[in-house]
Amino acid sequence: MPVNVFSPQSVDKINNVALKRAKEAQAALKASIAAAGIKSGSSGDSESLAQSQRFRISKKDGLVTRIRFRFKRSGVFVHIGAGRGYGGLQGSTWKTKDGIFTRRTNPNSLGLAGTGARKAKPWFNPVIEQFADKIADDLADEMVEAVFTNLRLKGH
Repeated sequence: MPVNVFSPQSVDKINNVALKRAKEAQAALKASIAAAGIKSGSSGDSESLAQSQRFRISKKDGLVTRIRFRFKRSGVFVHIGAGRGYGGLQGSTWKTKDGIFTRRTNPNSLGLAGTGARKAKPWFNPVIEQFADKIADDLADEMVEAVFTNLRLKGH
């Protein structure tokens, strides 16, 4: 079983950096949605893409190991410019809300995402790429500091 080599204080600092950056990324994603002019979903949908956006942090041995962002499925369609009549390269299948009927992408729309009236609005990837660079730098700094602190404590 792996053992955490960091002190509890170092683990808290590292986790706090990850949480802080995740919250910043969430705010940046919401701002990106607004800047792209992405409106609420369909008329029967009460939750907008910005409202649906959430993150979850996973830990192992008390240390953050993963940050996952979740949002409505329609956010992917908006990001790549897909929608009715403007399918992606592969297409997909899905069940209707009642779960009875299976729907498939119209073969005539394959490869049309991001063309015509459905322009891509890349609201997710640019924010996450920037976030990944920042959090990697911050966490690397915190971990190096934690290792040096640990070495100093053991060596006096």
